[in-house]
Amino acid sequence: MYLKPSFEDLYTQNVDRIFAFCAARVGLEQAEDLTADVFCKALAAWDRFEDRGFAPRAWLMQIAYHSIIETWRLNARLAPVAVLEGIGQDVALIVENFEEYEMALTKLKDLPERQQTVITLRFLSELSVAEVATVLEISQEAVRSATFRGVQALRDSLVGSTEKV
Repeated sequence: MYLKPSFEDLYTQNVDRIFAFCAARVGLEQAEDLTADVFCKALAAWDRFEDRGFAPRAWLMQIAYHSIIETWRLNARLAPVAVLEGIGQDVALIVENFEEYEMALTKLKDLPERQQTVITLRFLSELSVAEVATVLEISQEAVRSATFRGVQALRDSLVGSTEKV
């Protein structure tokens, strides 16, 4: 159970994560507007927010996720982007130096959409498996599976790239 923070605290604690998630999915050019839209939607619904056993941050990520899907639907020419600057340290552990780290960011866009989204939420936004499952409205097992397969594919892709050098 979480205490409901003030909206100002919610914004301050989460704006960078929401922006990073939006930037990873739609690119930097649209991320600011999309982040603002997410917080406008959240503010409009804030007095109706109920504690359902997950952090308010997961609720915000769910709003962001659905806003991104809405953006893609409204603007069919915008393809999902997986340029993840500032990705969480957990994914950085997959690679040993900055050059390989940059390569991992590039390789992420080759993953299936679900794996990109799960990895972005887990490591960039630092959500728990349960929170990612809530945001994406899928089972925790599906989150674990997509995370495992995505990280394994990134690792395999990176190993293949370094062997070619």
